[in-house]
Amino acid sequence: MPWDMGRGVVWSNGLILVAAAAAAPHPVWVLYVLCGLVSFLYHCHCENSFGGLDQIVSTTVVVVNVYLAATMYSDHPLWTSAALLCGLSSIILYSVAINEDKHTKHYAKWHTLWHLGGGLTSALLWAPRLLDDREGGARESKVNKK
Repeated sequence: MPWDMGRGVVWSNGLILVAAAAAAPHPVWVLYVLCGLVSFLYHCHCENSFGGLDQIVSTTVVVVNVYLAATMYSDHPLWTSAALLCGLSSIILYSVAINEDKHTKHYAKWHTLWHLGGGLTSALLWAPRLLDDREGGARESKVNKK
């Protein structure tokens, strides 16, 4: 089976790895890396393998991100709101993509954008942690303590 690494949807998985780096050492970084790896393999390998696993892992990331948003909101309302808006946009992009024929350019564009939106959602949730670390840990959030 040929590997197709030139499509945007393959490389759009990189943003979830940025979120993983920001989340470490919180245990969710492992989930983000797993999601990025499974999605990369699935989309890179002509989407013939890993389909069910890709859906399970990505759905798990969405559920975990909603949980994180709920627990982080009081500490970082601006960042969490931005992440939730980005997540909602990603869901809208997903619904647009699934209404397209999978073999068209339009589907590929929407699919790539929904991946970027999902990865950005995860990265925005962890941005306050990176900023806190840069500022010497001035603010502690519930998630940072785990």
